Amino acid sequence: MSIKKKIALLLFLLCFICFSLLTFRIIKVNAEVQKQQYKVETATYLDKYDISNVDFSKLNDELNRIEAEVLTKEITINVNGYNKKVTLKDIGIEVDKKSIKEEIFRYENHQDYMDKFAKTSSNKYENKQYSLKYIINEEKTLEFLKDLKTREDKEPQKGKLVMNKKTRELTYEGEVVGYTLDVDKSLEAVKNSIVEGNYSDSINIMGTNKSTTDKYKLINTKISSVTTEFDNKVSRAINLDVAAKSIDGVIVKPGEVFSYFKYAGPFNRSDYVYYNGVKGNGVCQVATTLYDAELMAGLKTISRSSHPDMPKYVPGGLDTAVSQSKNGYVADFRFKNTYSYPLYISAFIKKDKLTVEIWSNEKATKGVTYKLRSVKKAYASYDAYRDSYKDGKKIKTEYLGHSWYYTEVK
Repeated sequence: MSIKKKIALLLFLLCFICFSLLTFRIIKVNAEVQKQQYKVETATYLDKYDISNVDFSKLNDELNRIEAEVLTKEITINVNGYNKKVTLKDIGIEVDKKSIKEEIFRYENHQDYMDKFAKTSSNKYENKQYSLKYIINEEKTLEFLKDLKTREDKEPQKGKLVMNKKTRELTYEGEVVGYTLDVDKSLEAVKNSIVEGNYSDSINIMGTNKSTTDKYKLINTKISSVTTEFDNKVSRAINLDVAAKSIDGVIVKPGEVFSYFKYAGPFNRSDYVYYNGVKGNGVCQVATTLYDAELMAGLKTISRSSHPDMPKYVPGGLDTAVSQSKNGYVADFRFKNTYSYPLYISAFIKKDKLTVEIWSNEKATKGVTYKLRSVKKAYASYDAYRDSYKDGKKIKTEYLGHSWYYTEVK
């Protein structure tokens, strides 16, 4: 055989071998592509889960496995100011397997054959990433929220006014704030946080705090304070102490008329003692100090009587006398709470000083302050006035009345 024929034969054999190898390769790759027609593509992930090469017939089982693991994940719900750990399963969340499968099949079915052939042939795949999708089982979620509501809802409880006997500061203590969980709004919060593509590992359960309607908690400001001095003789001090304690802590509601006799009377009761031959002597000073505190608070006097003899603990015209006769007649001191807020009366004695304070809300007086004036008209004869001020300017003068005494304090 000639050299030319040998070379031609050799070339033929080489071409045949190459063609055979190429054909074999094409057949093999095509077979692999055909197998992949029924599997999830290589390098495919559902969030962190590798679902590469999963048979379509087993995809549902794989998604069930992933769902079972995912739904045990703990998230935080914030309810009534504190955090609580729950799982997605606890609150009725499920993986939207149907939607995920549809997305996978839509991608797989629309891939070009030659594209698949090229990927399989080169064994080079770009990562394909799918995101977990969630749906809400409203029946289970509502059951969870209603159960949570049963455990978390609570009615508010009233507190009480507490006067610190040392500092004489008044505070409202012991109130329990209530809470009511809003099931409908909380359901929407769960949907928004988990289902609607805004996945969050923290959910604010929607609810409302409920406070009591107790108007006593509005009392937060001392609106007037008056102090008078007295002779610290044992019997008189006892009577002042008894009368002061009788009105200490009294609350006067809006529109209510306060009666001094109702609390401090009768003035001949057993805990009062004789002073200068009169049982209960000294109760007038407590009434007078309260009267001046009432005036300084801007309230309305309903009934007030002056003493026969001018007392020495307040200027003329700014006293009030209280008494009762054997036939049942009572000279009472009364005033009306003209504010829309309740009043709290604080009365106490320190050494030889008696102090009466009136507490209310800081908005009660509307920024108005008051000063009292005693104007002497003649011997033992006085007119009393109340001046009102706002922003440092006098805005009103009220005539309180005329008082005439048999004797005048020297």
